[in-house]
Amino acid sequence: MDWVKLETFWSLEEAQLAVAYLQARQISCHLEGTAVAGNFWHLSNATGGVKLMVAPDMAESAAEMLAEVQAQRTAEHSPEITDEQPDLNFPPEEEEELEQAFDSDIVPAGHDNRFGDDDDNDDEDERPTLLSHLRENRLWIVLFVMAPIYFGIIFVVLGLISIIVWPFSWISSRIWKDDEAGSKPVIPQ
Repeated sequence: MDWVKLETFWSLEEAQLAVAYLQARQISCHLEGTAVAGNFWHLSNATGGVKLMVAPDMAESAAEMLAEVQAQRTAEHSPEITDEQPDLNFPPEEEEELEQAFDSDIVPAGHDNRFGDDDDNDDEDERPTLLSHLRENRLWIVLFVMAPIYFGIIFVVLGLISIIVWPFSWISSRIWKDDEAGSKPVIPQ
């Protein structure tokens, strides 16, 4: 049987919901491309997504059903746009309190001072944070973190040097033999 591609989905879950919806209404359909979308979801775009395949004789009714569901979802989740403006007027008491707060550095009770000026608080001793501690001691932290790496590099370099030098030390010990008068080269016969 030849199948008709009805829709392409970029998420496997959404495609499975559409198939379940259509199969519950006796529409013959299946999905193609689920292996890539399920196992390698980040490659779903490259393979063209998950394709909803429908029997040709049921394609029109399936398209209508999916369009109805999409229209319902859009109607439920889209906010109504009106020309009404929200009421931003504060009660007079609170408005006076806010005006005083803007004129001074005092924050009224129940209001947040997240964006207030901290310029006047420079004289106060603030409790040091972890980030400030790390910034002040970054040289020591780098040294302690990098020390094992440095020691490892030094160990490898010394090992390579000993491997390179060892044969020469053995050869020189065979050629230079000590005698009573001093060291003279003795060539083995």
